[in-house]
Amino acid sequence: YASRWGFGANINALRFGDTGRTTYGNPSGSGLGSVGMNSLALGAGYGRTLAAGLRAGAGFKLIRESVADVTAQGYAVDLGLQHDVAFLQLVAEHFFPC
Repeated sequence: YASRWGFGANINALRFGDTGRTTYGNPSGSGLGSVGMNSLALGAGYGRTLAAGLRAGAGFKLIRESVADVTAQGYAVDLGLQHDVAFLQLVAEHFFPC
């Protein structure tokens, strides 16, 4: 989701389903049952125009992964800066005319 005021949010969720549990000692997994795997990332961010042709943004993410009975969680910060370069715009217009 992105708002016209520069705020954004996202959710990425993936459930891999169950798969057979294996070990080095039992590579076929006979009698070990199954394990589930899940992934979740929640994010929010903000971006704005600083000057003509210059934009900046920042985002924050919560990331959570789980396999069987083991869960890991982490955080991430994304920072970005975008600057329009006239030369690249001329090249793009030459190869991709509107």
